[in-house]
Amino acid sequence: MRQKYVTLQVAATYMGAVIGAGFASGQELVYFFVRYKNAGFLGLGLTGVLFALLGMLTIKMVNHFEVGSYTELITKTMGRGVGRALDIWLTIFLFVGLCIMLAGSAAVFVEHLKAPFWVGLLLTVVCLLSALLAGGEGILLFNTCLMPLLLIITLIVSFSAVGQEAAVNGEFLAMDAVNTGLLGESWLLASVLYVSYNMIIGVVVLTSIPLELRRNSLWGGMLGGLALGFLGLVMAWALGYYYPQVLAYEIPMLFVAGQVNPLLKLPYTMALWFAMLTTALANAFSLAQRMSGGGRDYHRTVLVILALALPFAGLSFAQMVTNIYPLFGYIGLFVILLIFVSGFIKYLKQL
Repeated sequence: MRQKYVTLQVAATYMGAVIGAGFASGQELVYFFVRYKNAGFLGLGLTGVLFALLGMLTIKMVNHFEVGSYTELITKTMGRGVGRALDIWLTIFLFVGLCIMLAGSAAVFVEHLKAPFWVGLLLTVVCLLSALLAGGEGILLFNTCLMPLLLIITLIVSFSAVGQEAAVNGEFLAMDAVNTGLLGESWLLASVLYVSYNMIIGVVVLTSIPLELRRNSLWGGMLGGLALGFLGLVMAWALGYYYPQVLAYEIPMLFVAGQVNPLLKLPYTMALWFAMLTTALANAFSLAQRMSGGGRDYHRTVLVILALALPFAGLSFAQMVTNIYPLFGYIGLFVILLIFVSGFIKYLKQL
């Protein structure tokens, strides 16, 4: 029973790292998948399979090398030279991701709960601190509590949208109005970039889970990956019913929730905030582990990281999804391939 619970904790933590503001809001799904019409669903199916396989491979690899942080992982698999360069890039990646989640959290309170900016930011920081200061166990518990709520609310909204007659024609229309940005017109490329971008934080957070909890939780990676794919498919299905109207909204899923039933907007707003919290938590925890070396300075490092990120809480969420996410996806594809290929070669040499 204990092992099953740990597996669920690992799956929830993996999902919590990936389901950030972009995913829960529907922005990422519209930009990376929905605009490709039926091919986008193939992309989401591929995405779920890749998340599951890479989640399992990550846990197997970090258990084999017995590492406790992403720095140790890249150093052991690629050596100090390349590892140092990747370490710097990953640190920037995690910090930028944390800033985006803080900005999105505050914006949710301002735009949708009509609360002052500082209230949303303060509540977000307090929640993050309460989990971060408890260490690895706190991260697992936080995700285990929030993820079921997020999943239930999201599935209710998505299935409700699919089950009723949409306000527009359910067919996906022409994509001429969509800014393709750095993605191009290939659904396969979009799917691979989406996985590569999100697997960066996936690898980082799975590596940061305490070894004693991670050792026998191989199936947690697969379960989390498959659940991500299923949730993405259901949400994309719902968003497709309201395409192309959803292009006009920074948070497409809130628009869908309002169309289904105005009473669902508040619960989904909270679900969106939960998603931002779990991803912010994954970024901040991994950064703190890296900067403190998992030592006694961990708690002080947490405070410093959050203090440095707070001034960036006024950034535009939609612009980040459109510009920074695909850019990190291209770089992330190279990084993920490098980590897994180097790890596999290192593993073969030790046989």
